[in-house]
Amino acid sequence: RHQNMAPSLKLTYFPIAGAAEKVRLAFALGGVAFEDNRVAGEAWGQLKPTTPYGQLPLLEIDGKTITQSDAMLRYAGVLAPAINPVATALECDEVLGLVGDFTRSWQPNLYIGMNPKIYGYAEDFKGTDAHAAKVKEMRETWVAGGDIGRFMGYFSAKIEANGGNFVLGAAPTIADCFLVPTLRSFQ
Repeated sequence: RHQNMAPSLKLTYFPIAGAAEKVRLAFALGGVAFEDNRVAGEAWGQLKPTTPYGQLPLLEIDGKTITQSDAMLRYAGVLAPAINPVATALECDEVLGLVGDFTRSWQPNLYIGMNPKIYGYAEDFKGTDAHAAKVKEMRETWVAGGDIGRFMGYFSAKIEANGGNFVLGAAPTIADCFLVPTLRSFQ
C-alpha cells in the first residue's frame, strides 16, 4: 500500500464485547475504518482450526493476521494518534498494565467456579455444596474487602488527577478503551 493509504482492517471475534471490545472502541473513537466480523456457533467451529493459536480475536491488516487484543489496541493507537498521544503514551501503558492487574486479581474467583482442580481441589469437588460455598466466599471477599475497592480507588484517583473526564485527561485514550469494557464486564 502507498504510505498515505489506510490499511484494510478486519477484526474477527464473537458476537459479544469480550476481548475485542477495547479494539472496537479504539477504532471507533479514533475514526479508523474496519470490518467488524462477528462469528458464532458452527462458523467458529470451522474457523478455530485455521487460527494461529486456536482463539479469537484476530485482526487482518491488509491480509496479514495478527492475534492478541492488547497488541491490536496499541496498533489502533498508532493508526489514530489522537487516542494515544505521545505526551501520555507512557501513562497509557501504565494504565493498560493496571487494568491487566485488576483483571488478573479477579481470575481466581472466576476460574474456581469453572475448574477448581487447577487450585488443588479433587476432581469430584466441582458441583458440590462445598464448591458453591467456596466460590461464593471467594467472590464476596474480592468484592467486599478485596481488590475491587483498591483498584476502583486507583482508577478514580487517576481520573480525578487528570481533570475528571477520562483516565488521562480531557479526551479518551486507548487506556479508556481498555478500562471501560473491563468495568462493564463486572456490572
